[in-house]
Amino acid sequence: MILEQHATESELAAELLWHAAPRLQGRKVLDLGAGTGILAIGAALLGAAEVIAVEKDEAAARLLRENLETYEGTEQVRVVVEDIERFTEEGDLVIMNPPFGTKRRHADRVFLEKAFHLAPLVYSIHKTSTAGFIHAFIHDKKCRITLELQKEFPLLRSMPHPHHTKKTRNDLRDTLLFRALGERGREPDNNEVHGEIHEYEHDVANVKVLQEESDYPSD
Repeated sequence: MILEQHATESELAAELLWHAAPRLQGRKVLDLGAGTGILAIGAALLGAAEVIAVEKDEAAARLLRENLETYEGTEQVRVVVEDIERFTEEGDLVIMNPPFGTKRRHADRVFLEKAFHLAPLVYSIHKTSTAGFIHAFIHDKKCRITLELQKEFPLLRSMPHPHHTKKTRNDLRDTLLFRALGERGREPDNNEVHGEIHEYEHDVANVKVLQEESDYPSD
């Protein structure tokens, strides 16, 4: 079976991590479909107490472990090589860049179902063309979207997998970043203060290097 894989561009990862940062510190974070670890490593660098990176592709997980050995401050990241449908460990929040569902129809639904089953708060990235599905799914789950951003980012397609033979950079593609609360979640506190985004880009600078220096960019 061909896996639908796409790398998480570092600017897009920094955007997600910046919005999630106030809730990462001291928390147990799940990165579902972690790829080679850009989100998991970023969460660790921003103060998560524990990060579980779940990835079923052996090649991606192998590179993820290599990345963890390279960068200090990631000792709390645990790699689990397993299909997310069989993964059952709960956490405080989920961060993920799931399959877009273009090669395997509704592959993104599988990730969303699992994310809301395991944690009360989910940060996720999707194509803007699936916004209608995302809204309907969240409504059906009786959850609430508390953040929704639509931006253009370059999408990298390279991953350590036999049918990905080289790095390629697509044209800009619209992506949707959202934060949603499940039944156990709480409304974000408007008094919580974020730093400027460039401060968070500085914090995840090491994660960006994963894409620039590695044979395969991180997911």
